[in-house]
Amino acid sequence: MNFRGLGKSATESRCYFKRWLKFVFCPWPSAQNVLIFLAAIILLSLVKLNSSEWASWVQAIGSVAAIWAALIIGRKQLAAQQAAEIEGRRAKALAFQSVVRYAVEQAENINSYIQFLPDQREFISCWNREDLEIIDGAIDSLRAIPVHELGSYELIFSFNIIFSCLVRLKGAAQRLAEKIIDDERRNNEYANIKSQYCKIEKQWRRYLAFSEFK
Repeated sequence: MNFRGLGKSATESRCYFKRWLKFVFCPWPSAQNVLIFLAAIILLSLVKLNSSEWASWVQAIGSVAAIWAALIIGRKQLAAQQAAEIEGRRAKALAFQSVVRYAVEQAENINSYIQFLPDQREFISCWNREDLEIIDGAIDSLRAIPVHELGSYELIFSFNIIFSCLVRLKGAAQRLAEKIIDDERRNNEYANIKSQYCKIEKQWRRYLAFSEFK
């Protein structure tokens, strides 16, 4: 006799019964189940029972009601906890996103200025200590972000490229602001700034595309 097949059949029957119960009665705290519960009480009231039997039924019904209440409270607490966790992730993700956006904007400002290849003397006169402190602040803010908390490989990848490109872009701008160099080196630095900004812009779009929260 194939006992293995018999055991498998019994297990499948139990699983089918569980699925049927879940289909009929879930979610447990529903209007349908309340009506079933009230109908059961009415039917019991039509049955002639002695005081001891009534006490047993009342105790059983009270136990069911307590379990039911515990299920409802548990479901609400779980839903509230999950909502709080999602909101926490959202707030953190948007805070990180704001820091990255600020860094991207600083890179965009420098790139916009050199679009028409200004004379280096003009660049030097416009680039001052305040500009350097602003872009240094953007870099320091990026450095302060715990990268492992960004949430995914794609975000970490884009973040690291944005960070490294911003450092290179700042270095090129600083070299242009330090002293007059020949036209070839100046144009190379301008091209370097444009190249780094293009990479930053590309990775910023990718960062936003993979962000869970916009």
